[in-house]
Amino acid sequence: MPKLSMTEWILLGIGLIILIASFFERSLFRYMFLTFALAFVYRAVRPKEGEKRSWNLLIVLILLAGFLFAR
Repeated sequence: MPKLSMTEWILLGIGLIILIASFFERSLFRYMFLTFALAFVYRAVRPKEGEKRSWNLLIVLILLAGFLFAR
């Protein structure tokens, strides 16, 4: 697993907290997609050395689609 920065750990932690909270409040589920997309946007804007930017952007698009289509 690639080494994550502190900002990425914080964003992924927030996403996991929202995922757990969404088990109790279903309306929070769509915000999990948004938080994970933000983590990957951060990675796309500041890619690590040797990483492909296109894969990160593809993941962001998939997560944003999940945000838009989740109910």
